[in-house]
Amino acid sequence: MSLRLDTSLLTSFTLARKDSHQSDLTDTSFTSFSTSSDSLSSYSTSPSSCDVSCVSTPIDEDFKCLSLPTSNQDALIPLFCTPCGVDLPRESPETPHVECLEPKMLPITKGINEWIKARTADWDRPLKVVGLLATTDEGCAIYSNQTRKACEKVNVGFEIRTLEHDFEIVKSAIEQVNHDYEVDGLIIYFPLFGPDKDNELRALISPRIDIEAISPSSLAKVYTSTPGTLAEMGIGFPSHSVFPCTPLAVVRVLQSLKTMYDHLRPSGQRLSGKVISVINRSETVGRPLAAMLANEGALIFSIDIDSIHIYHRHSAADHYCVTPLPKTVETNDCLRLSDVVVSAVPSAKYKVDTAVLKTGCVCVNIATDNNFAEDVKDRAGVWVQRVGSVTIANLISNAVILRLASECA
Repeated sequence: MSLRLDTSLLTSFTLARKDSHQSDLTDTSFTSFSTSSDSLSSYSTSPSSCDVSCVSTPIDEDFKCLSLPTSNQDALIPLFCTPCGVDLPRESPETPHVECLEPKMLPITKGINEWIKARTADWDRPLKVVGLLATTDEGCAIYSNQTRKACEKVNVGFEIRTLEHDFEIVKSAIEQVNHDYEVDGLIIYFPLFGPDKDNELRALISPRIDIEAISPSSLAKVYTSTPGTLAEMGIGFPSHSVFPCTPLAVVRVLQSLKTMYDHLRPSGQRLSGKVISVINRSETVGRPLAAMLANEGALIFSIDIDSIHIYHRHSAADHYCVTPLPKTVETNDCLRLSDVVVSAVPSAKYKVDTAVLKTGCVCVNIATDNNFAEDVKDRAGVWVQRVGSVTIANLISNAVILRLASECA
């Protein structure tokens, strides 16, 4: 059964955009940090920083109307409807059988690697990346070894420096690499000393070598720009930004899907009309990813442990704004509407409720532990379980971009 809404009264609603010139540290609406970049964060915001306002213009025409179960329609419909009638399902239909594609990451990684080789082929000094390993965590050791192998494939020098698990020692090592102009990129294997201390270390990284794009100055650029395609990458020095590697890997995956990413549109509009849920709002993964996708035209549900926010723009000329949703809106309400679901929850116990997924949606897991049950392939049209190889390729391509930018400065 469906409900047909009279949306004639919705013409006055849209999202309020905070003045984009007020903050250059983080995104255009919030300046508070989550408690941990490595966990599903506890996140609080100021109610006055972005809200729902009555204005005379509707939201982007790409979003005609979205719906939720009747109990939550009053809360959400004013946020993203233009005046049009629409049939609203009261509940999710039974799951039909769909053909689920599981795209390989190799073609994406290969394309990035070929770009790296082409850009660095005639360099007198080979590209050099340094990794600081100050933990005995097995996952970090595996990641550093994978990075070494990836660097070898594209003739990039990689040096791992093993340090004592001591804050001052790591701090000193960062400062040393910052001033070594034979080094083009720095990787620090977090987590190390807890959220506050780790954020302090991230802030020390020179933008010149921040290939993970995790320092405050690097993240500030992420919130106001969009990553181009592989063909566009590295154009526009010295202003071209680098992007956090795992979020960028998700973007590269979406760019590889012709039904998802419209390459014919100009930058900033290539995901217009798409609805995407990003589960986890960590400072170095979930939140930058939501911003990157919103700045490319998508409507984003940013879902965290205690809140759900919408990231969206008024038009292609604007940067995104952020609007907290009422507590009555639940994760599953958002998943029912989403063309793409990306989950990054660092817990083996957390699982996305696959029963409510939109039939044929794209599901991407970027958590260490799989956040989706096996039956995700019964519902999803595209299932991506790992993006690790693309993440590492992005690290190296970021180093190339920063080297080129430095030489053009």
